[in-house]
Amino acid sequence: MPRIKQLRRIWIADMAGVRKWFSSLGITEHGLFLVAVAFKAIDGAMELCAGIILLTLGASYIKYLIWLWTSDELSEEPNNVVAQHVAHAAKHLNPHSKTFAAIYLIFHGVLKLGLVGGMLRRIHWAYPLAAIFLVGFIGYQIYRITEHFSFILLFLTCIDGLIVLIILLEYARLRRSAPAS
Repeated sequence: MPRIKQLRRIWIADMAGVRKWFSSLGITEHGLFLVAVAFKAIDGAMELCAGIILLTLGASYIKYLIWLWTSDELSEEPNNVVAQHVAHAAKHLNPHSKTFAAIYLIFHGVLKLGLVGGMLRRIHWAYPLAAIFLVGFIGYQIYRITEHFSFILLFLTCIDGLIVLIILLEYARLRRSAPAS
């Protein structure tokens, strides 16, 4: 038990340092939280829409649409990393992978939007659940990076890590400001 208390003191000291750093930049914790939550809401809505589109369109039509976009992009800029990744992914698209990707995106999008809604309503359990959810996906993203390295995925994983920190800071602020029961 003393080890847990020691780790908690270290965590609180680290959080105080992060708060001071944000304050020195003129950024409020809550403002940063709102930006992070808006980013995740947009991300969740885009994932939900992409999942629905994947689920409703045929694999051959999706491949054709991707070919239309990537062929033009790659002819103008052959080193476009995003277009290269999308074109590569489209080559391996089949009905089973399409269904898996669609369900994954729909589930991920709905879960993100639900947690964002909970945090915006200041429902206390939504904060740690959102952090746990994001840490789980960070773990999966790290696994994917080790299987096939991607700068884009590495960047998004770092952003998710920062968002977890912001969510935990906001949760701590919310708990400090809550009346004692």
